[in-house]
Amino acid sequence: MGYTSEYANLTYNEAHYRKRASDGDVRWYWGLESRRSATTVINAYRGDTVVFTTKWTELRVVDGTAAGGRLWAITRPDQAGARGVTVLDPNGDTTPIPATAIDVTDHRWPLGPRPLDHASYVRHCLGQSGALSCPDGITDFTATYEGEWPHGQVHVSYRHADYPGLTLTARRNIYDENGARLDRAPDYIAHSLVEQAGTGAYPPVDRAVDGVLWI
Repeated sequence: MGYTSEYANLTYNEAHYRKRASDGDVRWYWGLESRRSATTVINAYRGDTVVFTTKWTELRVVDGTAAGGRLWAITRPDQAGARGVTVLDPNGDTTPIPATAIDVTDHRWPLGPRPLDHASYVRHCLGQSGALSCPDGITDFTATYEGEWPHGQVHVSYRHADYPGLTLTARRNIYDENGARLDRAPDYIAHSLVEQAGTGAYPPVDRAVDGVLWI
């Protein structure tokens, strides 16, 4: 698998159609400042000119969309915590909005019944995750399913030789917001964790909570 950068880089993200949002003549890009950095960089461009830039150390951008000339960034803390939305304006205004304050009920497909094979699908995802060939330095690998359909997540936990005394835990979705299976979720979980372990792109250790570093 090829390495996929998270850098807030105009040419890379433009070429790979990732970590970007566009609205009219403003294009937004976001990502980590460097491979081993926990700092998120957000840039807005008009043409090739940066018209807005900011850096966050406590929040990461999970996803985003552009509307009304602004970026609506879905964010979460580096450690455990609820997601929220931060609205950024290229003029420099930044407005945080709690996720609970946004009602999208009338703008989403209705949730259908829980799949009859939900339990077996969860077991399949956990089995695939448990069979992951771990890079050197990773031990005590476990995978569990936490929560209820469709918002439950696979929690993958392990020890890393470079982070003694800590458990590193990643949370991965296996269904989308409408309750449909995510395409090749087990493969995505495996590849993303191997890539992260190989690049060492983890948050700083001082963000661990009760011995757990959420990654």
